[in-house]
Amino acid sequence: MKIVLLVIFAFLFAACSHKGTYDAVQAGKQMECAHLPESDYDGCMREASRSYEDYDRERKAILDDED
Repeated sequence: MKIVLLVIFAFLFAACSHKGTYDAVQAGKQMECAHLPESDYDGCMREASRSYEDYDRERKAILDDED
């Protein structure tokens, strides 16, 4: 677990953009999926593999709805 956190933080500090940060967090989530039972693995990987573009589109839609 400590190694996963170190990898995530290394990516976060190296990231120059929101996309880089998002990709680093998603990579950490994918590593965590490997520790789940097989029945939960596919759903976890599906969520952890969502593209930054999809995430950003959903985030902007939510922010627009709040205004």
